[in-house]
Amino acid sequence: NNVRKVRREGRDVLAELTRKQKALEQVRDQFDLQAKRAERQFRWDPPAVDGVVTAELDGFPVATRPADTKLPVDPESEARQRLDLARMYLTHDMSRKAIGMLQDVVKQYPNTRSGRQAKGLLAALMPPE
Repeated sequence: NNVRKVRREGRDVLAELTRKQKALEQVRDQFDLQAKRAERQFRWDPPAVDGVVTAELDGFPVATRPADTKLPVDPESEARQRLDLARMYLTHDMSRKAIGMLQDVVKQYPNTRSGRQAKGLLAALMPPE
């Protein structure tokens, strides 16, 4: 008698659990449908260009040519960049590359502060023969 009662209660609990799971699945399905509808209804408006709202484009805009203006070249900053790169090579045990880079700095930028520093580094790295 007790066993039958426990079985009956177990079946009732399982049936209730199944009903709750089905209800939860229905809620999830309805949410997915609503999300898909909202996704389809969403339309992106591009930002205004010069105060005028432009229409959506079917493709990408045409690429423009690169600018014709050249940036001014600062020999000191160029030499400093190369000197820093040579120092980085030295810290990572790449002395051949560092020596080549330092020689280039000395050759191309001899009158800059970085050029003089590169000359001093070269003298320390390569003793006179």
